[in-house]
Amino acid sequence: MNLEKRIHRRIGQAIGDFNLIEEGDRIAVGLSGGKDSWILLYALNKISKRAPVYFSLEAVHIKSSIYHLKLEEIEDYCQKLQIKLHIYESDIDTIIAENIKKESYCAFCARMRRGYLYKFANENGFNKIALGHHREDFNETLLMSMFFNAQIKSMSVKLLSDDKKNVVIRPMVYLEEETIQKFADKLQFPSMQKTCPYEQQSERKEIKELLNQLEKKYPEIKNSLISSQKRIIKSHLIGFNFIQERANISLTEINT
Repeated sequence: MNLEKRIHRRIGQAIGDFNLIEEGDRIAVGLSGGKDSWILLYALNKISKRAPVYFSLEAVHIKSSIYHLKLEEIEDYCQKLQIKLHIYESDIDTIIAENIKKESYCAFCARMRRGYLYKFANENGFNKIALGHHREDFNETLLMSMFFNAQIKSMSVKLLSDDKKNVVIRPMVYLEEETIQKFADKLQFPSMQKTCPYEQQSERKEIKELLNQLEKKYPEIKNSLISSQKRIIKSHLIGFNFIQERANISLTEINT
């Protein structure tokens, strides 16, 4: 199977499994300028031409100094794909600089960028926002939550935001980063230089290296991790037993 077919098949499987795209959807694709967001935009554009339902796409780039991009090149490439591009101004850098000591930089930055995407979607009548998180992002987030936050939590493939106004979809959940990188190299998207001053401090980088080392010994470990997030046996988790036991104690107290 060639790279493009593999990408379309993996994304198509996720769309079907989680009902990510429906008739009449107007989707804003978050375009950071990195390989993941380019592949998502490219693939969804191709899929839209032959999908059994009609949906439309537009790209939005949240401007910040972290990503050094030649906006003219991005605009030219989106024009080549016949996709409308929006450049959305932000003050993310200032806000992050003022709050960096309060929590993890990566988590705070991601939430800020998502907030600007929510605002853009609401202002421009989009009912869904597509983000380019792939299999490794889901797996790494799961382990980071367990190792550093004492929670079993990853990312949602389809998420209704707290304000109930935005639906976030992540169609590349089954797609491995290696395939994305190979196809991005082949297509030669406009280059992006990311100059994040905190990236080398990232716990995510350590988790990525750990998983890559484990994969050498256990080749299916990343597929197993992503599959395990769909096969949750709650009765065999401490938290489920604890909640049940606390509920039983409360009932006993009420009856006595």
